[in-house]
Amino acid sequence: MKKTTIYLLLLTAFAVNTFTSCKDTLDLDETTLLLLDKQERLDKLDELFDLSFEQPLEAESNYRQFVQYELLTETQNFLDDSDVQWRNARTDLVVRMNANFARASADMPTTLFDLYKAKFETNVLNRTLLGQSPQQLRFDERFELFKARVTEIDAFFDEKIATLKQTLTVNESIINKNWLLRNKTVGGTTENPWTTFIVNFDFTLQADNGMDIQKFFFFPYIPVPNGSFYTQQDENQYSTQGFATADLLSPAEYRVYGNKIFFYFHLRNTLDPNQEGVGKVEREWVFEYEYAVRSNSLTLSKPRMILSIYPHLLKAEPGDDIYTRFYADGIKEFTLNLN
Repeated sequence: MKKTTIYLLLLTAFAVNTFTSCKDTLDLDETTLLLLDKQERLDKLDELFDLSFEQPLEAESNYRQFVQYELLTETQNFLDDSDVQWRNARTDLVVRMNANFARASADMPTTLFDLYKAKFETNVLNRTLLGQSPQQLRFDERFELFKARVTEIDAFFDEKIATLKQTLTVNESIINKNWLLRNKTVGGTTENPWTTFIVNFDFTLQADNGMDIQKFFFFPYIPVPNGSFYTQQDENQYSTQGFATADLLSPAEYRVYGNKIFFYFHLRNTLDPNQEGVGKVEREWVFEYEYAVRSNSLTLSKPRMILSIYPHLLKAEPGDDIYTRFYADGIKEFTLNLN
């Protein structure tokens, strides 16, 4: 009887150990399966990342479906996992960048002003998306592809702009003449009815599309966030007394097409880090006017303007809110006389 009791105890212990071992194996299998599912999704996110460079709109559609049906399932939210979150965030950013560029490049503008506008808008979006890339994934080859793509898209627009410029000719009736408008007082914008602006133009347009400028009136109002370096961005008027030609990163230039004249200015960063608020940051100004030459006068009207200071874009053209609020009647049209 004693031997029988010992045998039963040993059999019971063996059964308990066997059950526990099977349970551990089952748990391990479920964990392994989850890890495999996770890795499969990480790999798919990388595939969509790569696809967006070759077929951006297809990648965009596939990515949306993947998030809806594969990352968020009835039984599992893979976005709860930090590795998946980071990889998904980067793929989302790159897919958006490439899809946006695919649409923009499929419908390219035909004027310089609108080409610059498309370039600035795309650049702000791309650099913002790049800046949002997870810090944890900024040390691999795919992040380098991300950065390189931003540069490639900028170069694409620069090439389009350069090509268009080569097709444009000068208007002999406006070159090598000193066009002058001196001390025109303008006031009374919708936003600032008591504001007064002094408008001065004094420039000569050259045959090589360069400009000999003494004074040039820039857009007179720039919204100023409190406590920001942006407070010093109002050029007021271009003049040799206002800031030196050395502040130009590239020569000021103009182009004409149809009844439009286009002006471009690229100014360097002069902000003094040792004196808060002193100086200005790098910026690009573009202007487009309709123009008309009548005897000894040059009339500029219907202005369109863009000020690009990353990450800010200030745009004003007839019909939009900024133009309505800040373009006084007296600066919607100028008549410059031959000096």
